[in-house]
Amino acid sequence: RMRAVQEGPGSSSANTASGAFGGGGGASGAEEPRRFALVLFGGVSRLYKSDHAKIYDETGTEGGGERRYTYTPMAVTSGSLVKHLVDVNGGPGLFDLFVHSWNADLEANYTKEFRGCNPVWSLYEDNDVYEGVYKPQMNPERYDDNWRMMSFSVSLARGAMAVLQHSRQNNNRKEGGNQLHTYERVVFIRPDIILTKDIDFADERYAPSSEVVHVDRHPHGNGDFYFIASSLAAVEQMARLPLDVHDPRKPVEIHGFIQKAFNDHGFQFRMDRVLPGRDVEVWRKLCLAGFMMGKGFEFYHANYGVSQAMWDEVSSLCSR
Repeated sequence: RMRAVQEGPGSSSANTASGAFGGGGGASGAEEPRRFALVLFGGVSRLYKSDHAKIYDETGTEGGGERRYTYTPMAVTSGSLVKHLVDVNGGPGLFDLFVHSWNADLEANYTKEFRGCNPVWSLYEDNDVYEGVYKPQMNPERYDDNWRMMSFSVSLARGAMAVLQHSRQNNNRKEGGNQLHTYERVVFIRPDIILTKDIDFADERYAPSSEVVHVDRHPHGNGDFYFIASSLAAVEQMARLPLDVHDPRKPVEIHGFIQKAFNDHGFQFRMDRVLPGRDVEVWRKLCLAGFMMGKGFEFYHANYGVSQAMWDEVSSLCSR
């Protein structure tokens, strides 16, 4: 269930800009090629509905028998990320791809749907193993929330550490280099969300800052669909995230925990213009987002290749 892949640094675009890691100049003073890191993290949710949502509730009883719910269609969600994130920021040739996933059985989907990006690193693991290790130390009264955040945090940290490792290795290939490889932005994003609005780094709201992480417009800046970092320090903090949930006595709030962890270390979360429930949502919860559902089948079919069967299934979740 676990497989790690480390590829080379890939080719670089002629397009240049000042980078977040090391200021873009390196020891030689020359500008680094413009590049972004796209980090896909966590699990791909299945199409189920529960009163108290859990992360990986893979089976359920329906019609008198047990069946395994189908996965979120990655062709749809990944297609939306490519359309509204990758393509609007120069295309896949500028993106290095990092994958940490709890779904080893979906490895081929990741490879297919993001095939234009430069695959740098991937790791597919079974988080049941992690749960078995952490569960004895979890607060039983808040177990679901604590474990969800631990799983979430571990995956984010794995991806962040891979970016840092790749940056260091790339630097070591350079004669006399003492700077980290340039990434103007490092985007940590869930692969099972449907995004319908552009995330354009040229927008002033995404102006790079060493003390800012950009997120969606969830109330109070508590967005967790994606995190856009523009500094080495922010990526390092993401790599340390599991340390902030190691104490089982700490209260854990699903929306707000990550922002608090960053705030405690001097960072700010800054909201962009992407509004949850209107511009972005977990595919599984689309039927709960009235505005997005109101766009109708034809909109999603034309823009993201949603089939009638996919539409019928996600629509049915609110009536189960």
